[in-house]
Amino acid sequence: MIAPAMNTRPDEQLPYQDLAGQGARVVRSVQADGLVRLAELAPGRGTMHVDMAFSRGSDGRPRVSGTAELAVDATCQRCLEVLERPLRVSFDLCIVQDPMIASELAHELDVLVADSDMVTIAEVIEDELILELPERLCIEEPCPYEPASQFPARTGNADSETGASEPGEGEAEREDNPFRVLMKLKE
Repeated sequence: MIAPAMNTRPDEQLPYQDLAGQGARVVRSVQADGLVRLAELAPGRGTMHVDMAFSRGSDGRPRVSGTAELAVDATCQRCLEVLERPLRVSFDLCIVQDPMIASELAHELDVLVADSDMVTIAEVIEDELILELPERLCIEEPCPYEPASQFPARTGNADSETGASEPGEGEAEREDNPFRVLMKLKE
């Protein structure tokens, strides 16, 4: 059974037990602004495309696998510029209601803990999208937006001919030098 592709909200309720029993495929176009937690980190642009296939695993538990595609505006943690980047995630989740069972299965499967017999599209894909957000969004190396990490050397009042500082200046610097104690120990 294939549900027709349609525009919907990310909070659309899906009866995962029934869908898994039927081996259903659900294809949706979802407005990205409805993914609240993702929007706090990287606001989505436009419409997200979601393709989910429900099934039963060999243990009889409901599963959902598929893909989601979305363009986001994310802040690069390297240069702090906001850049648009496409995200494409693939997921394969076992759906359970009991947190104890989820912790047992988490060693071998990705698990989605459901509160009831229904899940929302946002519950299925939002964590996967958040995990897919790259820390460094800049593709070019070196990053054209990266702030300078080198600063010019401090210029003193050194005599250009002899290279000597003004009298008394070096003594004041030595008094303020935090490594003064180490220099005394070395001597």
